[in-house]
Amino acid sequence: MAQWLRLSTYVPDRPPTWTEVGLAVLVVVTHGLSLQFRSPWLPAVLAGFVLFSLAIGPVANSTVGRRVGDWFRTIGYRGRGTLIVLFAIGVAVGAQSPVVPTLLLADIGYGGLGACVLFTALHLIVARDVSGWSTDESGVD
Repeated sequence: MAQWLRLSTYVPDRPPTWTEVGLAVLVVVTHGLSLQFRSPWLPAVLAGFVLFSLAIGPVANSTVGRRVGDWFRTIGYRGRGTLIVLFAIGVAVGAQSPVVPTLLLADIGYGGLGACVLFTALHLIVARDVSGWSTDESGVD
């Protein structure tokens, strides 16, 4: 029982939404199928898994992680959209760079996606319920 209490500190205090569960299933289906065509480099997948697991677990629940999360929510839809677009542009530019091997980044990404799917599964197991399609948080624009 103590293990569940420790695990529940890393997931939100609400059940996962159908959108979150659906995205996890979509990731498993699409990326699981793409792994049939090539074998990823396992150290990179493991590194991505560990980095993402730390980011969405202990780091996100630290004081700094909570502060960043609060800031991200307060900048509104436009601010979040702008950051996401800038990140996508950075990834696209970085992928074209001869310095960064794109297959290595893809393998790290596979590990990260695996960590996100595991996080959603853990959230579902701890909550034992799925809520609507979105969160009903007041104060979020």
